[in-house]
Amino acid sequence: MTVTLTFYGGVREIGGNKILLQDGDTSLFLDFGTSFKRRYGYFEEFLRPRPGAGMLDFLELGLVPRLKGIYRPDLLPEDLIQQYMPDSPEVKLDGILLSHAHVDHSGYISFLRDDIPVYTTAMSAFIGKAMQDSGQSDIEREVCYANLRKLAGNYLSTEKNLGLRPFCFMDNQKLSDEASAFWAKTPMVSKKLVPHPVPDSNRKVGSLPLRYFPVDHSIPGACSFALETSAGWFCYTGDLRLHGRNGKLTGQAIDGMAALHPEVLICEGTRARMESGTRHEAGASEEDVHHAALKHIRKYEGELVIADFGPRNIDRLLIFHEIARETRRKLAVLAKDAFLLEAMRLVSSQMPDFRRETDVLIYEDLKSQSKNWEKDIRESYRGKIITPEEIHRHPGDYIICFSFWDLKNLIDINPESGIYIYSSSEAHDEEGKMDFWRLSNWLEHFNITPIGLPRGKQDDPPDKWKVPQGEENLHASGHAGADDLLAIVRRIAPKILVPVHSLRPEFYREELSDSDIKVVLPEFEQSLSFSS
Repeated sequence: MTVTLTFYGGVREIGGNKILLQDGDTSLFLDFGTSFKRRYGYFEEFLRPRPGAGMLDFLELGLVPRLKGIYRPDLLPEDLIQQYMPDSPEVKLDGILLSHAHVDHSGYISFLRDDIPVYTTAMSAFIGKAMQDSGQSDIEREVCYANLRKLAGNYLSTEKNLGLRPFCFMDNQKLSDEASAFWAKTPMVSKKLVPHPVPDSNRKVGSLPLRYFPVDHSIPGACSFALETSAGWFCYTGDLRLHGRNGKLTGQAIDGMAALHPEVLICEGTRARMESGTRHEAGASEEDVHHAALKHIRKYEGELVIADFGPRNIDRLLIFHEIARETRRKLAVLAKDAFLLEAMRLVSSQMPDFRRETDVLIYEDLKSQSKNWEKDIRESYRGKIITPEEIHRHPGDYIICFSFWDLKNLIDINPESGIYIYSSSEAHDEEGKMDFWRLSNWLEHFNITPIGLPRGKQDDPPDKWKVPQGEENLHASGHAGADDLLAIVRRIAPKILVPVHSLRPEFYREELSDSDIKVVLPEFEQSLSFSS
């Protein structure tokens, strides 16, 4: 029997993983994420896909695999199938293995049939639902439930029902009544969630035995997977790191995968960029971030502090909460952050209850109308709402959690000065560099000092924009460094290594030339075959 892997994303790019594994009568995808690199080749903030056109824009521009049988029929009518993929293979998917809830791994699940099971952790599922509940209605963000559509003339309009995807929780967590109620609740009062049957077991996908291993990443709930195929065990790391607060989980996952003596390991390589023969800096740990941020904030007593870190990076949120306590400030978060944390608490008692914390407040941003979930949060945090006027009067009392997309709130706060702690990733492309340039303009306008923000000349490429000396260690990557990646692969010791999620997969071939591990570099939309 032959096992095939076909790569529809994650090849020479960061994220966008969509890896089709087929073995006999079983077919499944390892993640089904949004490829930002390819998407931003056509779209941006004000040039977006047309939701009423279904999958037309995505098929025309080659942003999704041209495979029959896997997509929602309400988004892909027969005429589009005949136009764009008349000779494409038909695939009956037994499931999606979702490694974590970041959009570059989960986003385009939105387009898949809403009866296809998604195998993941309860934490990833609840993060995904909270993101969808609190986000804008978007055809590219229907991961947990599908906003079903029907043809009205030449345009698709939404129906009354929502299709709740069948999620199979790998941690086999029995949900509490409160968690079950959240999972079954829609934020749209006029619509009803219609669930599909969930598989009886999380130990198999189709005919293939399945295992999962929790790992540490910059978002809770991340995991690696292992499948026992006809050609041996196939392992998939997803995204992982050893230097985070829960790095021991990754260590245990590595041991678990090594014990299977895998035939194939599909491994991420986000930070595998060093040239052959050079060494790579280990990078900062979350503890380093804590110390560095605290040092800078203490220098600006009496001034406003704004903390910018990646969305859903709960480790970083908790670090700034600790720093707020250490500097006798209060932490102000947005309603969407509180809503996400409330959802996460439903499946993990380790998540803090910010409703009981006297030093955590909800920032009252200017909106014409609040949605139902926002009203619930404001009711839950009654007496803990902070206005921009109050922050303006006493700026030194607060640390505000804002990202680049929240900068317009500075107009309402109108600070006289302050610091902006940039605790997120560097620019990977020209769009990221432009965001840094815009961010710098906002900060200069309000006399706010940037700390940890990469700087460079306008005509420099993104990798030349660097954090100034003395402002390092304010961000800990969610990905293992180059040396850690090599140690992980050597410890698991697969017969064959397939690198994905990397701009420079040749790194593995160069650095593992002294080992017995065969490195096979995948190609976009090409298949690799493996026989027992």
